[in-house]
Amino acid sequence: MVDKKYMEDMWRKIRWEEYERQQKEHADRVNELIRKEERKAKIYLFIPLTLIIVVVYIGLHLDAAVILVGGMIQLFTGIYYEQIIERNIIRRIKDENMY
Repeated sequence: MVDKKYMEDMWRKIRWEEYERQQKEHADRVNELIRKEERKAKIYLFIPLTLIIVVVYIGLHLDAAVILVGGMIQLFTGIYYEQIIERNIIRRIKDENMY
């Protein structure tokens, strides 16, 4: 005969493993969402800025200093935009975990 305490422990263990699996799947989905958002942000941000810098360089025949300044502007804008996206994603994760 199987002990009742043993069966309860087994069911508790199975439920806990199921809970852990669900949490892992949720974390994987959130990580995938974060990667997609970062990819989109980089595309939306860096391609237009790069095109603007190249057009200005070709149009005005400017020297390498202008390219470096444009690259610095692009870098700082990217860092700032990435922080905004990170805050929004963290806020979304907190909201999802509240409900």
